[in-house]
Amino acid sequence: MSTQRKQKKRDLSRQAEEDYLQQTLDVVKDNLKNYGHEVSRMQEDIDEMLAHYHDNDTEVLTILNNTVTMHDHFP
Repeated sequence: MSTQRKQKKRDLSRQAEEDYLQQTLDVVKDNLKNYGHEVSRMQEDIDEMLAHYHDNDTEVLTILNNTVTMHDHFP
């Protein structure tokens, strides 16, 4: 194989890798954006539950604890 062909093949392989990397980065950015929205929604839920929490309401306490746990585990 000639040197020019090898170089062209390497250039095409590199371009394919760079394209794939860009696609991967786009997916990661979209996922982070979606997670950010989800975390914000969770924070709103937590704030609402805290505003309506009463010691004798075990259902609200359970939901609150679950939501706080989910919120804490999101990046």
